[in-house]
Amino acid sequence: MTKELAPIERARAALKACATETALTELAAKSRDITAITNADGYQQVHGARMALKAMRVTIEKTGKAAREDATAFSKAVIAEEKRLIAIIEPEETRLSDLQCSWDAAREAERRAKAEAERERVQAILSRIAKLQSLPEVYTSALPPQRIAEVIAQIEGGLSADYGEYAAQAEALRQAALVALRRAHVDAIEREDRDRAAEAERQAKAAQAAKEAAEREAAVKAAREAEEARLKAEREQFEAEQARTRRQVEIQQRIQALRGPTHLTATDSPELIEQALRTVTGAPVPEADYGEFHAAATQAKRDGMERLSALLEAAQAHKAEQQRMADARAELERQQREQAERQAEIERKERQAKEAEEVRQAALKAELDRKAAEAARDREEQARRQQLRERVSSLTAAEIAAIVARELGVSMSDVANRLATIEHSAWLALAVSEDQNEEVGA
Repeated sequence: MTKELAPIERARAALKACATETALTELAAKSRDITAITNADGYQQVHGARMALKAMRVTIEKTGKAAREDATAFSKAVIAEEKRLIAIIEPEETRLSDLQCSWDAAREAERRAKAEAERERVQAILSRIAKLQSLPEVYTSALPPQRIAEVIAQIEGGLSADYGEYAAQAEALRQAALVALRRAHVDAIEREDRDRAAEAERQAKAAQAAKEAAEREAAVKAAREAEEARLKAEREQFEAEQARTRRQVEIQQRIQALRGPTHLTATDSPELIEQALRTVTGAPVPEADYGEFHAAATQAKRDGMERLSALLEAAQAHKAEQQRMADARAELERQQREQAERQAEIERKERQAKEAEEVRQAALKAELDRKAAEAARDREEQARRQQLRERVSSLTAAEIAAIVARELGVSMSDVANRLATIEHSAWLALAVSEDQNEEVGA
């Protein structure tokens, strides 16, 4: 049996036909002494070495690509054959796997059902045992003796259910519960006797306390009625004094109102002051309402009317002065506004004149620049013609033909063929015409 090659060894064998690693190392080492190009021969030397390395690289790449393509085709063929062979046996494997899974699922369901039934049986026994164990805590001496006696009778009849492997523990708990419940029954009877004696004593004390409380309540009621009568008399006296005080305060407030509003000044609206004056003037001062304060009320009304009348005159004068000042300010603002409008108009006209002058200057400058540019172009054209005239005398026929071909964008042969068709008389006429033009220009 032959030993299979590792992937790296197979790759080396596939590319070994191109060159060995030693040959490639020697080929790369041949040009390492070339560090710079100093002349044309050096350039050719570098080019030749690089092309040799490139040719070897291209050969290796082509050989590697062919090997990879073959390996890829082989890999795809192996995968296809693998799938074909697996497809023959896989359905049967899947069917048998499904049979096994169904069997295992059924056995697992049976196991779980048995385990659940056993768990429920044990849980029911433990629940009953817990109830037996809790009986002494539930049925204590605090309950009625009759209820505890009923439970004892039920437990004395023995265990009423199947406790299986927990039967011994259940019987021990039953006996312990009987002992505890019988002790609780005795305690409950004694507690009831004590409760009856205590209740009788409590009722006797309650009767005595009720009698004493009735006596105390009668004494308190009498004292409370006396105190209420005293407080009522004091409250009526206090309310009478409060009524007199309120009446005096109300009369003083009304007297103060007869003097008119105290917050008004000469700077307030004359209409507001006049309204206050009418209010004070029309306010009645009946003696029945003011009593002993009637004289003071009459004098307060008289003082208020005099004060508001004087205040009204001052307010009217102040309002007239304010109106005069407002009219003066309005007139001044109007004059200032007209002055500003005239100044703005002057500035607008000056700005328009300045802009028009700037436009005229710009147009004049543009015209001068245009004329200067035209003069410069004319001078350049004259200089070019002069140079051409000076060169014509020394130009050969070939140079003249080249100039014409370049200017017209045609070939030298086209220019030569055309010049050959021109008659000698035409050349003479052209020379005479050119001489005349030069004399006119001079």
